[in-house]
Amino acid sequence: MKTTFLQKLAKEIHETHPDKLDTLCFVFPSKRSGLFFKKELAKLYKTTFWAPEILTIETFVSQLSGLNLIGPLEQIFELFEVHRELNIQPQLPFEKFIDHGKLILADFNDIEMSLTDASQLFENVKAYIDISEWDPSDPKKGELIGKYFSSFDNLTLYYSALNKRLLEQGKAYQGLAYRYLNTQVKSKNITDLNAALNKYSKVYVAGLNALTPAEIWLFDYLKESKKLHVYYEAEAQMIDDSDQESGYFLRKFFNTEEGDFKWKEDLLTNSTKAIDTYAVNGSLAMARMVGELFTTKPQLSDGNETAIILADESLLLPVLESLPKSIGEVNVTLGFPLGLTPFMSLAEQLFSLQNMARRNESSSQFYFKDVLKVLTNPVIVSLVTNSKPLETVINTINANNQIWIPESFISQFINENPELKFIEGAFENWKTNPELAITFLNEIIFQYQKKMELQKFADDVLTEQLYFFKTVLGQLENYINKFSFGLSLDAIRKLFKQIVSPLQVPFSGEPLAGIQIMGLLETRLLSFKNVVFVSVNEGVIPSKGGNQSFLPYTLRNHFGIQTHNHRDSLFAYHFYRILSQAENINLIYDTSSMGVGSNEKSRFIRQIEQEWPEYSDNINFEEFVGVFDDEKTKSSTSIEKTPDVIRNIENYLTQRGLSPSAFNNYLESPYDFYYKNVLGIQEPNSVDEDVEHNTFGTIVHACLEEFYKPFLNCILTSDLLRSNLSNLDSIIKTEFTKEIPYYKRGKQYMSFYSVSNYVKRFIHQDIDFLKSSSETIVLKGNEQYLRASIVVNNLNVIVKGVADRVEDRDGVTYILDYKTGSVKAADLSTASMDELEEKIKPKANQVLMYAWMAHKQLNAQKVVSGIYSLRETKMNLLSAKIGEEFVLRLNHFEEVEGFITHVIQEMLNGDVPLKRNAEYQFAMF
Repeated sequence: MKTTFLQKLAKEIHETHPDKLDTLCFVFPSKRSGLFFKKELAKLYKTTFWAPEILTIETFVSQLSGLNLIGPLEQIFELFEVHRELNIQPQLPFEKFIDHGKLILADFNDIEMSLTDASQLFENVKAYIDISEWDPSDPKKGELIGKYFSSFDNLTLYYSALNKRLLEQGKAYQGLAYRYLNTQVKSKNITDLNAALNKYSKVYVAGLNALTPAEIWLFDYLKESKKLHVYYEAEAQMIDDSDQESGYFLRKFFNTEEGDFKWKEDLLTNSTKAIDTYAVNGSLAMARMVGELFTTKPQLSDGNETAIILADESLLLPVLESLPKSIGEVNVTLGFPLGLTPFMSLAEQLFSLQNMARRNESSSQFYFKDVLKVLTNPVIVSLVTNSKPLETVINTINANNQIWIPESFISQFINENPELKFIEGAFENWKTNPELAITFLNEIIFQYQKKMELQKFADDVLTEQLYFFKTVLGQLENYINKFSFGLSLDAIRKLFKQIVSPLQVPFSGEPLAGIQIMGLLETRLLSFKNVVFVSVNEGVIPSKGGNQSFLPYTLRNHFGIQTHNHRDSLFAYHFYRILSQAENINLIYDTSSMGVGSNEKSRFIRQIEQEWPEYSDNINFEEFVGVFDDEKTKSSTSIEKTPDVIRNIENYLTQRGLSPSAFNNYLESPYDFYYKNVLGIQEPNSVDEDVEHNTFGTIVHACLEEFYKPFLNCILTSDLLRSNLSNLDSIIKTEFTKEIPYYKRGKQYMSFYSVSNYVKRFIHQDIDFLKSSSETIVLKGNEQYLRASIVVNNLNVIVKGVADRVEDRDGVTYILDYKTGSVKAADLSTASMDELEEKIKPKANQVLMYAWMAHKQLNAQKVVSGIYSLRETKMNLLSAKIGEEFVLRLNHFEEVEGFITHVIQEMLNGDVPLKRNAEYQFAMF
């Protein structure tokens, strides 16, 4: 790799200042680049020396202005104080002001960084809105526009009052510090500025690229003192190609300062580069691909020469997990978003728990999803020595299908398990005392730190997160105490979501050792031989969307305020700069449609694929599709019938019995039949918030069973059924609450109404049917248990089922089933039993097996077996049909028995594997 920018800068400084460095000041775009510069200086100076002052541009401007730069959390509090003091109408509460305030602060900073005349800008904005929105034909619209205009009058008031308030306290946001310096220079009040500058004999600004008008003004002013020297880093293509967006800012500086421009260098002509792109499916697959590359490409493990760059910084933890342990030291340069830490996840879940809670004077109820999320949060689980109580309460909620969890249930649970006393605060009433939120979160951190000390374990990443989260909570608590307005729980929740979550958790460590993991902006001025660039997707780099702003794009552009086009140019510069200096480049992008960006690789990749080969024959591109061959994760598609497998099937058939639903499971997917029915592996219980179809059907069946129970062995008449209608509402309520205890509101009430409607409609239609029927109908069975046996391969196989209703209608046995789902006549008809062996018809199989069991158990000689579809508005019985026959007789029963026997023989045939049907609804393995 050629001599890097920092090496060239260190060499020039060594030649210019061979002896004394402590009076020099170096200004870099980041702390990291300053540390790497120190490393290069140390290589050149053979003796011990006093290091120069090394600052970031933000710290440098803070020193020159004498102002303390404040962060976004304090800025929003200060702006809201202005809002209150100016009594701007409407007087928004803090939680509603936050969204508004964030945009205002961002616009004010952009205005100051451009040194724009704010009052003139605001007047132009009003005129722009007036022209674009004016409509003389719509007076009501004119009133709305008038209110809209007043908001821009408010911007002017906010702007003046906020800046005055901050400067009086010696505080500023970044742009205000530049504006303050500019004002001081214009008024020739530069005593403090000169005092700050006179600490240094020389000031070197290195590697800044996308300078704003305020930064350009400051550097031009400081150059007059002959103390300031500016160094740029530019690849020749960026300067020479006027269409290259990566050089947008550099070309402006080069054209005005060509004689002093340092340094322009051609890094592409005749260079050698291996550029591999990897298309993978999903964000976790991208992280895994990083680990694969370090396993298959040994050259990447050269720690001092390798960087992993994350365009999507949320992939930090998955990438760290994917790296093989053999690669040695790893240094994390980028900050980790606080919003992605488990502590912030817990905070958001707690706020949701409190926000959704139903409270009255005597009691509270909590939404089950929020309770389960809190109790299963990794932070909470890790604080419990014995997890069984947590598992018990979760299983109880699922088993009882509790949608709303009473406070008394939680209290009893905590009282019975004193170790869980620490979570009691999560269920207190935060709405009446919002500061309880901060108190509880501080308590969780205290408990976590206590556990770490007792168990003597150290997780560096977790420790950094804990410290930073605790620091932010302390700051928030201080601001609440400092400012005169009280905060609601909604306000604290919004602060966490919009102000606190985006904050970056810094990582400490040895910055100069090992493989560097960083975001794109952290690569400024750094150079690496090997680069692994992750999430290089359009919409991620460059990011999609424009600026959220009160200022229209046209006016931002006219007044020299940076737009999203400038931002794209900035990211293009950093992308091309880091790759132009590397030799081994690996670009990973996501092909899935999920996630932040699109499933297209970034246009930056497409550009270098087209442009760079023109500069050198040794720049080679290769494309790969990331497919991982991991035998451990491959699902099997069949089960061979070993003697143990056959023995399990035999025991199931002879001991537990084959039901029509299990019979259909086998026909649909033998593999899943074995797991679900034979081995008894079921899906885990969960709360059916929406009353899933199976639960819904269970309740409807139970209601009808209870209603008809008094009429067993009776001749059914319309008057007889009508006599029991007064009990129907009570029956429905009782049976519904057995499955869904809490149903007075929301989706559960809608389900209750639907169940009631299904049951009542069927019974009233049954009354109408009996009134008009000339048949004598006797109810012989209500939820009738059916059981028959059949000998197959010398095994006495049990076939069992439950018929919802059995009737005798003038000597014909009717086996009736209730279905809440959709049923069609074609589902129950077949030309012959041979057709059923070729084409699976689950409903036909079920009713035919019921008919056969009724013949065997009840000695029924003539059977009609059918289904009532409760979904239909009219009660029509859909009957099983073989050929043209609806009434099944002995010859039909023999055919059904032959069909059942054939299927059971296949189940027991060791030469026929249990194959998996991946499309089958139970296929979960």
